[in-house]
Amino acid sequence: MFLAWKELKRNKMRYGLIAVMMILLSFLVVMITGLANGLSYDNASFIKTTKMEHFVLSDDAEKKLLRSSISESDEKAMTKGFEEKEYAPLHINMSTLTKEKDGKKVDVTVVAGPNVTNVIPDITEGKNIKGNTEIVVDEKLKKKGIKISDKLQDPISKQLFTVVGFTKNASFSHTGIV
Repeated sequence: MFLAWKELKRNKMRYGLIAVMMILLSFLVVMITGLANGLSYDNASFIKTTKMEHFVLSDDAEKKLLRSSISESDEKAMTKGFEEKEYAPLHINMSTLTKEKDGKKVDVTVVAGPNVTNVIPDITEGKNIKGNTEIVVDEKLKKKGIKISDKLQDPISKQLFTVVGFTKNASFSHTGIV
């Protein structure tokens, strides 16, 4: 032990640099862990903040939500005995919607289904969906210039949707939920 202390006193600069490198490496690990947690939350905040407790995926989906497809007969068999408000069959799809006024394109994740109002997180601004052409969007889309009463068009179906509300922390695959 005596020789070790003597070595440390003689080579203060060398061991000081080693200590600084260890501290910087620890700081780097903390920063990267925080970044990874933030990206993970942004990738699936819709799943984490939804009101639903369980998701049912098909066997061939390989535990990937976008690959899952359940037939109508299987859905009826699974939901037998449940009230309609207790389950919500969902269709989740990545899409690009176009703002009607200026033609600006917005990448979104479309979450649709008959009971979708049971699934979306709490609305922070505006109102809930009442018709098939009304949508609630994630607050991220405010940064892209989307406001309440804006009309967004699906380029494939040419259907126009009216933004009636905003919800917080509802993104999937790094895009805002619609």
